[in-house]
Amino acid sequence: LYSLDDQNKIENEENKEASHVENLLYENSSLQNSNFLADNFIDAANETRQNLLKQRLNLNKSKSGLRDISGYFPDIKTIMTAIKRKKIRNSIILTLFISTLIFFLFF
Repeated sequence: LYSLDDQNKIENEENKEASHVENLLYENSSLQNSNFLADNFIDAANETRQNLLKQRLNLNKSKSGLRDISGYFPDIKTIMTAIKRKKIRNSIILTLFISTLIFFLFF
């Protein structure tokens, strides 16, 4: 038969094994939760990607529609060209103005 010390040693070993199993179960649960969260994140990213692709398709359709309209009406095309020229001119003026301010800031 077992002595009291032997029984305590056996109980300690069983407790260690039970603790080790509990730690493994906890780690497994944590890994499953992490895997679930990663899957959700990837699903959300794919959904966002699909929405952006649809948005790009819609914008390209709108762009081609505007291009077609400008082709049908030459006056609109000249107006759009004038708007582009003014936009470029304003960008150049703004760039020169900011450059001048930076120049005066340093000197």
